[in-house]
Amino acid sequence: MLSVFLLSPFAFRIFSVEGNDMPQSVVFITDGSMSIDKLKSKFEPYFEQCFSSESRVVLTSGGSYVAINADDDIIEHYEQAELEEIALKNPRFYLIEFNDFIFLKKILPLVVDDSRIWVDNDHGDILQGSQFVNRVKQHPTWDWRTVE
Repeated sequence: MLSVFLLSPFAFRIFSVEGNDMPQSVVFITDGSMSIDKLKSKFEPYFEQCFSSESRVVLTSGGSYVAINADDDIIEHYEQAELEEIALKNPRFYLIEFNDFIFLKKILPLVVDDSRIWVDNDHGDILQGSQFVNRVKQHPTWDWRTVE
C-alpha cells in the first residue's frame, strides 16, 4: 500500500543518488491551471491516504519515494527556444524527485499522461506528457536519465 505524506510548504531540491551518483529528478511543465490539489485528485483513487499542501506532495512505499514540488523558479534554467517549444501561456513547473526509478515509472503515468503537460528529462528530451508515457510503454527499459 502506498501512502502520501506532505512536507513543509517550501519547495526545495533534494538530489539522491543511485549507484552511479546520477541525480534522481525530472521536471514536468503544465499550464497555469495545474495545482498540487489537482495532482492530489489524480492520486486519490489509487492511494489510501492522500494529503496536499501548497507546493509539495510525497508518495512513499517502503524505502521508495516520489516527491512532487511546485517550483516556478525552474523557468530561469530554460532558454527562450525551449519555452517557445513548450508553448504554454502560463507555465507552471514541477520538480519530481525520487530514489527508485521503477517506483517512479509506476507513478509517472498518473501525473503526466496528458498532451497539455510537458516532460523534461534534462538530457535533451522535452516531450508532451502523453508522448513521454507512450515512449515509456513502448520501450520499458528506456532510462531517460541517460543521454542516448
